[in-house]
Amino acid sequence: MRIDTIYLTGNVREEFLDQAGGGHIYNDHPSKAGLAYIMENLHKLGYLVEYFGGIDDLIRAYENKTVFPDNVLFFNASDGGINSNRKGTSSILLELLNVKYIGSDSCSRLIGGNKHFAKSIVTAHGLTAVPGVLVTKMSDMERVDMPYPMFVKPNREGSSIGISQEGFVENREQLYTVVEKLLQSFDDVLVEQYIPGYEVTNFIVGNPEDFRVNEAILCEYKEQIYFDRLVFGLKEKAQRMRTQYMAQSRLEHQIVDKLKVNSEKVFTCLNMRDFARIDYRVNDNGIYFIEVNGNPVISRTSEMGLICRETGTDFSQILQAIIDTALKRYQ
Repeated sequence: MRIDTIYLTGNVREEFLDQAGGGHIYNDHPSKAGLAYIMENLHKLGYLVEYFGGIDDLIRAYENKTVFPDNVLFFNASDGGINSNRKGTSSILLELLNVKYIGSDSCSRLIGGNKHFAKSIVTAHGLTAVPGVLVTKMSDMERVDMPYPMFVKPNREGSSIGISQEGFVENREQLYTVVEKLLQSFDDVLVEQYIPGYEVTNFIVGNPEDFRVNEAILCEYKEQIYFDRLVFGLKEKAQRMRTQYMAQSRLEHQIVDKLKVNSEKVFTCLNMRDFARIDYRVNDNGIYFIEVNGNPVISRTSEMGLICRETGTDFSQILQAIIDTALKRYQ
């Protein structure tokens, strides 16, 4: 299948309000610089690359009944607008336009963006997830029956929005205070058992029977890699206060191998496509699924950038792997 033109679609974070209160705009959207870097590397691969725009531009294309030729591929880097279920918006519009596109479909993006639903599916497939209860109103707290400490966070946000050390609670009074506060800003929150352990994320490229990149990455914060109380939240992420390492440099290879196998199973059961990032807590009791991101940031400072630096792989090579595995789906 011949592809000559790639349209990159995605609203940029500079169009939205800052969520972190730091020295630069930070929210759940890719930056202008990040999208420019993707385009630069796609050009290196020989493609004609254009920035198509964001959600409004996709809507206009649909309203105008725009027809795109077969040699066009959309690279979906969009996290939608500002609504709670925004993560599926771009995929829905691309499907309405009947075009070939890179990235998970609308159903998978919506399920992946709902941590509670994603964990329910993962556990139904025999995998282990962090135990938790979905809370949409204070009366739901009657169903919370887990040992302290617990952790409270929004259910349908990304980029650590709504996550802080305050969410770590050790008694009923703290728990109810934090839940009530978060429900004032978010439609639903998760009350989870706090699992001490290593914070590990897995970046994966490919599709079932065709996985091409599968690397586990370990997080260090305040000179700790094993967290028993500490929370890495929005402020810390926005200000890049963590350090990341290839997991095999700090963890036993047997654990890393299990993480990779686990990630392929999670990717498959949640019907992710082409690329994703999967987050875990890991300790002696096992591997606990936290969440999946069907549209992780891909930039020189992201997990993909780290993999490139540590493995000597050119950024454009991984982009080509993403393109190739996406096109294989359309054959």
